[in-house]
Amino acid sequence: MREKRRVGRNSSAHSLPINGLSHLFGWIGLLLCYLAVEGVCADNYFDNITAASNGRLTRFERDRITVYADTIPFEAKSYEEALGQALSLWENATRGKLQFELTPDVTAADIRIKWAYQQDRQRYDEYIGEAMLIRDNEGFHVEIEIALRDRISLKSRSPDMVKAALLHEIGHAIGLWGHSDDPKDVMYFAATAQTPTTRDSATWAKVNETPIDSPFHEHALRILHAAIEEEPTTARNHYLIGMVYADLGDYQLAIDAFQRALKIDPQLGVSSVQIAQIFQQKGIYDQAIEHYKQALATAPSAEVFGALGTLWLLQGEFDQAVNSLQRALTFDPHSPTLNQNLLAAYHRWGIHYLERDQFSDAFNCFERGLKRFPFSEILLSDLAATHAAAGKYQKALDIYQRVMQINPEYTAVKVGMGATLNNWGSQYARNKEWEQALICYQQALEYDPLCQPARQNLGETLMRVGWEQGAMGDMEGAIGTYQRLIAVAPDNAEAHNNLGVIHFRKREYSKAKAYFETALTLDASYNEAHTNLSYVKRERIYDLMKQWGLPLTAGLLVCLIVVSRIDRRRKGRRPRSDAGH
Repeated sequence: MREKRRVGRNSSAHSLPINGLSHLFGWIGLLLCYLAVEGVCADNYFDNITAASNGRLTRFERDRITVYADTIPFEAKSYEEALGQALSLWENATRGKLQFELTPDVTAADIRIKWAYQQDRQRYDEYIGEAMLIRDNEGFHVEIEIALRDRISLKSRSPDMVKAALLHEIGHAIGLWGHSDDPKDVMYFAATAQTPTTRDSATWAKVNETPIDSPFHEHALRILHAAIEEEPTTARNHYLIGMVYADLGDYQLAIDAFQRALKIDPQLGVSSVQIAQIFQQKGIYDQAIEHYKQALATAPSAEVFGALGTLWLLQGEFDQAVNSLQRALTFDPHSPTLNQNLLAAYHRWGIHYLERDQFSDAFNCFERGLKRFPFSEILLSDLAATHAAAGKYQKALDIYQRVMQINPEYTAVKVGMGATLNNWGSQYARNKEWEQALICYQQALEYDPLCQPARQNLGETLMRVGWEQGAMGDMEGAIGTYQRLIAVAPDNAEAHNNLGVIHFRKREYSKAKAYFETALTLDASYNEAHTNLSYVKRERIYDLMKQWGLPLTAGLLVCLIVVSRIDRRRKGRRPRSDAGH
């Protein structure tokens, strides 16, 4: 503006024509507008926006962001309007590039808003809202907590104050993980602004065009160290520095920063959680457990109880694992991860006892688990396996059938039924109840065709039954049994050899020869089959001799007699000589 006034005075002194003045001022106006716009676009606080996101640019990859809002405990209508306005204002500030969608499913929401009935009395700062970045294996989500009542007076916050807090915390959630230095901005650390400013919009635009996970650790450390130099007793800044060092892999510097934060504010349980996670990552589980316990004293949560439960599970402390996971689920009853881990704890706890033949304890674990997860295919299968191990085969099969009704395609059940039937068959075989044993083995293979023990036991039992039938003279029964064996195990050389022996006894040498030769084809080194084949050849010669020897001898005798008579007749007809002549 000062430059513009100087131009006006100069133009008046030189008495420029009116048309020339208007053109000049027009171009100057355009230039100033352009410079103003450039100044606005360049005016942002981008360098500050990774201070609370581990020194990395963190934003959602998608433009449609789902939001879950918990039930508002009082004055619901006015606070719902404040939330709706805050979301709409950010949509406008991003020129519609971001769209928010409310969802009733907390587990599927990108942003999860919790309304605190009143501010935590253990906290000494006058926060109204807080946004927490929660990273996991699948990415991250943001949890926002808004205190609806004043910590001291307990008066409800005004809708405008709640709206300002929502604008600020949602700004963090969409990628502005830092603070502006201008009180007029929504992202000022103690913001009261009722709408995002041009600086807020320009900063978000730069965030949106920057690749996700871009590292800005040095920027974040510089900002945080400057804040600590100005106010060294702000515990949260030490905590945030620890997060940056942890992301860099400088774990000792991270632990030092977290411990400084705890020294300043022992109630800052998230610092204990971060120290515990570092020890957990390094495999130092006992230290991790101790720090998680410290965190529970000030910040009990589903995450901390869940982490403790996981560590106890890894160390085989199943009772404590189950207790911790159950406590975690009181905070977040519908968490798929927590429920899955609790199910795994019951499973591994019961298997621990089952492997040691402590059936009573195993039954107790699985039945406790099934009270919470009554349709769990895993726990029902575990319970069935325990009954089978205890020799209660019918009970085991009944439970397996229940699992089949829940999920007919559950392969583990079919394998379990195969194993159970095989074991039941072995019990019958020990009692020489061969037919019942054979039925069990065959049923086992129907459920699990790859059950090798059942296939082997079926073959051995058929071999035993066939041998006994042959020894008792039941040739037809033995033939039928061996043929059943060959149908199950066509490459069983012994079965072919034994069938050959039966046919040999029946003097069916052609069939016997064929079976012995098949046995040798399957096992060329099968000496017994070699010997049996030579017997077949020799017996065939004897039989031929017996069959044709007498007729041939009689024939020869007849021939000799005939020849002898013919010879005598010839001699009788020979002419006599006349002596007188």
